[in-house]
Amino acid sequence: MNSTSKDSNNFLNNLRTSYRMSILETSSYREIRSFNFSILALIGLFLFIFLLCFMLFFFVFSFKPVKELVFGYDDVKSSSAFIELNKQVIELETALQSQNVYINGLTKMINGDSNTILESSPEVLQIEEKTLSTETTVAQKTPKVANTDEKALRNKLRHLVSPVRGRISAGFNALEDHYGIDVIAPKNSPISAVADGMVINADWSIQTGNTISVQHPDNVISIYKHNSALLKKTGDLVKSGEAIAIIGNTGEQTTGPHLHFELWYKGMALDPIHYVSF
Repeated sequence: MNSTSKDSNNFLNNLRTSYRMSILETSSYREIRSFNFSILALIGLFLFIFLLCFMLFFFVFSFKPVKELVFGYDDVKSSSAFIELNKQVIELETALQSQNVYINGLTKMINGDSNTILESSPEVLQIEEKTLSTETTVAQKTPKVANTDEKALRNKLRHLVSPVRGRISAGFNALEDHYGIDVIAPKNSPISAVADGMVINADWSIQTGNTISVQHPDNVISIYKHNSALLKKTGDLVKSGEAIAIIGNTGEQTTGPHLHFELWYKGMALDPIHYVSF
């Protein structure tokens, strides 16, 4: 016990022992400067330097003004550029949501939802600013257009080109909910837009497979179903005769490669054979 206590005292005494360090001139051994120190003092000095460095780094990385001063750091969320960009993103999201609502309304109308009323927009391809009434919805199951002169309508749609050249295997029959015609054409035949317009829907469904719909001026919509591939996406502008899809056999409502083509005018299904040459 006494030996352990004695060793501890010796260790502490060694830490406290003062040492002298001298700097001598090499040629004359004249003392230029000398320093007195102890091991305990050196340990204290190192600890002080360590704590000082730790506090300095903590201060630099914890306080924003110092970070900006030292590193040029700036809070992204508070910068004017970020605020403006965030505002633009919100505006784009709002516009996208509005567009989705518009497209969903068109899709429901095309699929025969009698509760859907399509409001035309003059901002899209200069379409007439009118609202379709429920009296002119698909639920009527008739290819005729109310209050529209057949000859005048054919004259208005005389610019339509054929989406594909082939043999018609099934004609228009609104009474059997067949609101278009089926055209058989060679494999990998390109499907063309019948007129200038904008793609309002380009998607896949279980019933119709790869389907693309194009809205044209004068409230005309053309629909192309069962394609093997779509060459355009929603929102794309297309020109008359431009390839928009490849003929195929996708979807449950098909028994072989063909194009199911529909033509709509102001919410009413038209018999394409009267307006387009195949």
